[in-house]
Amino acid sequence: MIIEPESRCETPQPKEGSSTISINRWKTAINSCKEAAYFNGKDITITGFVSNDLLKNYGYNYFNIARYVISCCTVDSVPMKILVEKNFSTDYPDGTWLIVKGKLSQKIVNSQAEYVITDAHHKNQSTQISL
Repeated sequence: MIIEPESRCETPQPKEGSSTISINRWKTAINSCKEAAYFNGKDITITGFVSNDLLKNYGYNYFNIARYVISCCTVDSVPMKILVEKNFSTDYPDGTWLIVKGKLSQKIVNSQAEYVITDAHHKNQSTQISL
């Protein structure tokens, strides 16, 4: 018998002492929820760096906003990414830090259902970000 993990659909909350929700918390919440459209239309604000590494797979209407997540030490760091649909003409080079605000929408991208930040507004993150 295969036991399916319990589906937990909850909008993530900021870590204590913070006013923003991390990419890690969003990705964990999205991956834990089996309800297809649960997060559709939810407001999202993410700070991260631009990662265009998958443009060849997703087309030029998207870019990733990413942060590295470290569970033990820097050697085990992995990038957590959320796809952003471009609705602006500016192309940012890889590594540019942005604050992206928009809505989550589930879309079919590369033949897969994936949450994408749509209606995105952005601004450059001018202060130093610690990893």
